[in-house]
Amino acid sequence: CRAESTYQGLITENPVFLEPLAAEIIPRAALGLEFKTDYVLRRHDGRYVVVEIEKPQDQLFTRANDFTAEFTHATGQILDFQQWVVDNVAYAQRHFPGIRTPSGMLVMGMRKRLSERQLQKLERWQFNSNAIEVLAFDDLATRASAVLASLLKPA
Repeated sequence: CRAESTYQGLITENPVFLEPLAAEIIPRAALGLEFKTDYVLRRHDGRYVVVEIEKPQDQLFTRANDFTAEFTHATGQILDFQQWVVDNVAYAQRHFPGIRTPSGMLVMGMRKRLSERQLQKLERWQFNSNAIEVLAFDDLATRASAVLASLLKPA
């Protein structure tokens, strides 16, 4: 059971796992004096994403298939980051040019530990939350492997 900072360090050293096509990934980005994100990433199309990283061993669901307090807290942090940018857009744009209404990303838990019912519930939550993407740590590895395989395909 490692500290969250261990996983953040791994992603900082290998940002391709977080977003293979990001134009820029900024670790520990400050949002004024109020908040510090784990990451802010800027996509090539100029859109921004605020990112919260938890731990692979953190659970997304309780035994009763409800979202855990840790999941709720983490998504709440992302909502706070998004609201801060909206409330302080002029200040935010001095540090993140063009930012207006960032989407969010939460990396937490492991998809392989989820039951079929939990996977379906997470999919429904994701469908209804257009602004926050939830990825498990094994999703990052799967996505990176797919990008690598695509890059290595003969033309």
